[in-house]
Amino acid sequence: MTPTGRRPFLLLPGLALALAVAAPVAAQPAGDPVEEAFRLALLRLSQDGLLDADAVPRVIDRPAEKVANFGALVDRDEADGLRVLGTLPGGSAERIGLRTGDLLLAANGTALRGAGASERMRELLAGLDDGDPVRFELLRDGRSQQLAGTMQVLELPAVRVELLDSTAIAGDPASSCGRLSTFPVPPRSRQLHPARLLAVDGRLPGPSSQDSFRLPPGRYRLTLAEIIDNREFSAVANRQRARSDAREATLELEVRPGVTYLLAARLEPSRRERILDGSYWQPVVWRERSESCR
Repeated sequence: MTPTGRRPFLLLPGLALALAVAAPVAAQPAGDPVEEAFRLALLRLSQDGLLDADAVPRVIDRPAEKVANFGALVDRDEADGLRVLGTLPGGSAERIGLRTGDLLLAANGTALRGAGASERMRELLAGLDDGDPVRFELLRDGRSQQLAGTMQVLELPAVRVELLDSTAIAGDPASSCGRLSTFPVPPRSRQLHPARLLAVDGRLPGPSSQDSFRLPPGRYRLTLAEIIDNREFSAVANRQRARSDAREATLELEVRPGVTYLLAARLEPSRRERILDGSYWQPVVWRERSESCR
């Protein structure tokens, strides 16, 4: 039971689930276990209200990554240590033998008492490789214990996924073109910010003052620049943004006739200080709408 007014902390660093769909969930057949897992994840997201009209369509584009599969839910920082609220099946914490109620005092010699303990533990786990040893000092039922095991690190492949609105925007087949638009301003509540369209297949799309561009149907490579509010970043990060070309990124898009694609820059809050490698943001289509285009 989580104490009233306190929020638990999930020590499962970096885990991300990508979803691949091109039709309403009800139309997805069962079969491939990976596809079925995606379908079940979509159902959970829909139940939580995360696939409403403001959430799709969108593009998820993530590089390959390694994930420390620790799998423990701990309470927020306390002077006495980190209290385990539960473990996830199959995670390193369960295999090591951690239990609900354990009070973690140290991990691999790193103290887990007081302010910043959960962040210290996250950093420690994220720095371990697959098979590296992990040793915990803890209190269980008031008695000191030590538990040891190894860390499991999973390798996730790179993914590029498009989530489409279940209403399946058909556009206007009679149209001779589609549109790209950087207006209106996207909703900030979804970490979306304005973007500027710099080029289509390496060429200037039109006057710099323009915010809507017509294109014949087809596949294009778009180059966009983020216009994220400076207040989202530290002073150091803003200086790096001013000197770096990381503010530009590309997006592959299939333009259909009679469809307008609203473009934006999505901030990745957990990576907002990773300016130099450009992973702090990505260009996205945050909404599609059916509009005749001649």
